[in-house]
Amino acid sequence: MVNRYRQIYTSNYCVTARKNQLARNQKYLNTHFAENDKGERLSLLDIAKSNVSNPAVRRAEMMVRVKGFEMIANQKEHACLFLTITAPSKMHSSYSKSGKKVKSYNGSSPKEVNDFLCHEYSLIRSKLERKGIRPYGLRVVEPHHDGTPHWHLLMFVEKKNVNRLKKIFKFYLSKPLIKKSHIKRRLEIEKIDITNQSATGYVAKYISKNIDGEHVGDDFYGNDARETARRIDAWASTWNIRQFQFMGGPSVTAWRELRKLRKKVSTKSIEPFRQAADAGDWAAYVLLMGGTNIKRSERPLQLLLKKEISPYRNEQSKKKICGVYTELEHEITRLTQWKISSIEKVLNAENTGRDAQAARFGCSASWTSVNNCTGSYLPPPIPPD
Repeated sequence: MVNRYRQIYTSNYCVTARKNQLARNQKYLNTHFAENDKGERLSLLDIAKSNVSNPAVRRAEMMVRVKGFEMIANQKEHACLFLTITAPSKMHSSYSKSGKKVKSYNGSSPKEVNDFLCHEYSLIRSKLERKGIRPYGLRVVEPHHDGTPHWHLLMFVEKKNVNRLKKIFKFYLSKPLIKKSHIKRRLEIEKIDITNQSATGYVAKYISKNIDGEHVGDDFYGNDARETARRIDAWASTWNIRQFQFMGGPSVTAWRELRKLRKKVSTKSIEPFRQAADAGDWAAYVLLMGGTNIKRSERPLQLLLKKEISPYRNEQSKKKICGVYTELEHEITRLTQWKISSIEKVLNAENTGRDAQAARFGCSASWTSVNNCTGSYLPPPIPPD
């Protein structure tokens, strides 16, 4: 049922299920709020719109990070490669041109295909590490018309390692093939000259097409990208597939924590990191964190964690982010404690309190803030003719 001529990317059933799930999420956000220990209340819907839960915010942050990597590559004169990895033909259910079923199809689900590609890439990554080749960039996973996933990798790497990187990819991706000449169908490598062409602009359509479809127009098959983005979102949710993953960079969680600090801080060792994050300068942030492909434990800035009892996990203790720290000092980014409450529960509690007070003084609780006895102004009756 899933192909370009019937139900592209994923089935209509999965699209409907995802739509219902998002509607339930929206209802929850509309009926709950976050309240801190100071009595301040914020709508969960407003909070969701202001962070990466919002597709527009998520897309903008990803573009900032890709642009930062590109600036570092330009500064260090690294090469830029755009690789497309496709699964073997036996893992595809339908032909792209005709929509007919592939005779050699082995029944693999999109999740199984993606796990297969992950295994191959783990072998490639290990080999690259052993050879001292450490690329950095972005991986995008998206579906073919029949739901079979394929990968796009935007990689920045030292120019002297380009040929070795290509050979390693070809060696591992050609292993499952009967004929080695079929590697061209599994792997495409394009070199991008980032001195004349923007790598960020090149990958922007792949990012947008898999988030909300804005600023894309039509997809590869001539469909409205905004509609297909909803189908791709349902596809990724159904098969539990991670669509985007950055490689070689520092923690984005620390970056987001620093962006909570809007004003200058007194901790001198943390202030440069805060300034870079506040300005949205991913390149400066990466360089301050020691550059690309550094172990997380060796980064100069780390997340500050503390143990606390979770009311949502049967009173079990867990580690929670509360700030960031360096070797010299630390900075708290979360100054207040928040808890999630239901609007319905709060109203019921308030009504219960009013009823108890009314019983005490022998009167009925008011439905509104206006005294019911006051009544409303009515114009005088019109006398008969």
